[in-house]
Amino acid sequence: MEWKSDHGFRRLADEVRSRPLTEVAPLLGYERDGTDRCRWRRDGSVISINASSISTRASSRGLSGR
Repeated sequence: MEWKSDHGFRRLADEVRSRPLTEVAPLLGYERDGTDRCRWRRDGSVISINASSISTRASSRGLSGR
């Protein structure tokens, strides 16, 4: 997944969007919580991934994804 231009960045973004959030989270440094399968953690951040949405634990704001 390498990009060198705006066109390449768009292609990379489309590729990431096409993947399930549970595949993208580890690429961003998150690890699945041992007690809650929807919860993912990394230093300073906890998120929940449910079906096609993601929520931050600190703000409880939902973000949509695929």
